[in-house]
Amino acid sequence: MVQFLAYVLGDYCDIYKKDAEDDNVYHHYYGDSEDDNVHSQITVIDMSLLPFQVLETITGLIGRIILEFLSRFEKSKRGSIPVVIALEEAQNYISEINKKDRDSISRKVFERIAREGRKYGLSLLVSSQRPSELSKIVLSQCNSVIVHRIQNPDDQVYIRKLVSSANSEILNQLPTHPQQHVIVMGDCVRTPIVAKMNTASPKPNSNNPEFIQNWLKEEKADYQGVANKWKEIDRKNTENNNLQS
Repeated sequence: MVQFLAYVLGDYCDIYKKDAEDDNVYHHYYGDSEDDNVHSQITVIDMSLLPFQVLETITGLIGRIILEFLSRFEKSKRGSIPVVIALEEAQNYISEINKKDRDSISRKVFERIAREGRKYGLSLLVSSQRPSELSKIVLSQCNSVIVHRIQNPDDQVYIRKLVSSANSEILNQLPTHPQQHVIVMGDCVRTPIVAKMNTASPKPNSNNPEFIQNWLKEEKADYQGVANKWKEIDRKNTENNNLQS
């Protein structure tokens, strides 16, 4: 667990030096840098391929480990390692509605982080296309809100209730916002404003597929190539798990 925490918080290669015989999986993730003191400010944990049956459990476990670790610092050092946990597609982790009549483990963990994390230097960044489905407790603790285009009527109503400081004229623009344009509200600005986000670099591969053009093509899918790549990823994951154990 110590090595995992050091990896998640970006300090692994700074704490655990690599020697000639070291074949540790964490050094491979950092790109085998020649600099032993390499520090990563951003750690991405990709859970997109995890089965939904275990997604909440694993996400909640990681969040709780980070919170418990930071809360055990001495009082004089409390908050000395500021950490922000960004939840992409947050409705998968902090849904307001329980699934199959069971309480969500991850929602309980992140609600606790939202309430108590600030005093330990732990913050949440919540990103979702369906804000009306998110935990009301978590969203009530958000000091600043950045809203992209929203067309779902339920989500529009929820945003209006959530940010009463914004005037109706600005909120009426929610369904018609062009790409990259947002409404910014909360403690980060003096008054609600409309802004344009910078273009990401490198730009993510998130454009809509060209359905009609692709349907008209006679090109066949590379079933064998995709299957081989799938097997290779599974093989590497198995090897990495063996190294960790």
